[in-house]
Order: sequence, then structure tokens, then C-alpha cells
Amino acid sequence: MSVFISYAMEDEPRIAKVIGQLKSKGIVTKNDKIIHASDIFVTGSSIRATVRKAIKDASKVIVVWSGAATDSDWVNYEAGMAEAFGKPIFMVVPKRETLRLPRNLENVQIVELETAAEKE
Repeated sequence: MSVFISYAMEDEPRIAKVIGQLKSKGIVTKNDKIIHASDIFVTGSSIRATVRKAIKDASKVIVVWSGAATDSDWVNYEAGMAEAFGKPIFMVVPKRETLRLPRNLENVQIVELETAAEKE
């Protein structure tokens, strides 16, 4: 199974820790193939079409929600695309931090993690 992970580039240093915690919670398994948007770009192809196909083919979508993600057009696009395809969406949010979720994603599964908000 493939799992598409969406996050703001500013959060990239924390993504390995987030994936590790998601594995420990059983949300991501050791057999799941994690797909990052940056891994799928092919020179000369439409970025939006490539992302759309990766999300459509994914078994679930993980959205790492942070202050940077709220301002990221790509994270919002990817989350909206996952919702449009009816994919199971897991919103990873920082523990003990209040962030406003997009209105269309207020009913997704929320996963609170320490590392989601950890400062480097």
C-alpha cells in the first residue's frame, strides 16, 4: 500500500520523526510505501497532474498540519484533493497546540504528536 504524505517544506526536518511515531501508532505500517510529493516529480510533466495521480493511487493520505502548512498552497491543494477522492485522511497536529483546520477537513481523523511541533 502507498501512503501519500503532505507537509510544508519548512517541516521537512521533522518528517522522519513524524513517520516513526505514525508507525508506532500503527497508522503507517512497515510495509507501507511513503510517497512524498518531492519524490514523484518528473521533469517536463505537470506537477498538479503528478500529485493528483499519486493521491488517487494512495491508500491513505497523511497531512502534517502546522503553522507553515496553513500558509502552504500545496498542502492545502493536496489535502483538498485527498478529500475530493474520498481518501482516508489523517491530520497530524502538534500536541497541545491549537491550529485551525480547513473547514472541509474538520471531520478527518486527528493524530496529535509531540514531534509535529518540535523546534529544531
